[in-house]
Amino acid sequence: MSGSQRRYQFRQMDWQDSGRSFPLIRHHFWWLLHNCVAHPLLGIWVSKTSIQFHDWTSQHLNVRKEISPSPVPEIPNRWLWFYHNVVGHILIGLIPVEDVFLYHDLTADEMGVDSWL
Repeated sequence: MSGSQRRYQFRQMDWQDSGRSFPLIRHHFWWLLHNCVAHPLLGIWVSKTSIQFHDWTSQHLNVRKEISPSPVPEIPNRWLWFYHNVVGHILIGLIPVEDVFLYHDLTADEMGVDSWL
């Protein structure tokens, strides 16, 4: 099981344990917003605003009370950054299965941007 798949499963358990109504539906909403909107936005347009939006969706997806600010990325290969954030994240957002998680993690490694998955 890949790292991103493990995190996905832990997040679902966190949501179920959160005491909130409709936990898995709410997890799925934040999962889609984070992976199919926030990450593709970052892939296309890296800015203070897109990073803040990413961090805000991450905060809610991870059931955190506070935002954990992400660093401004140093992107050695813009094409790999784009490919991972647009293709890799949309795929795990829409098709969260083992092979897709493995693909996501592979593109994250190839992208080579510290502190960003």
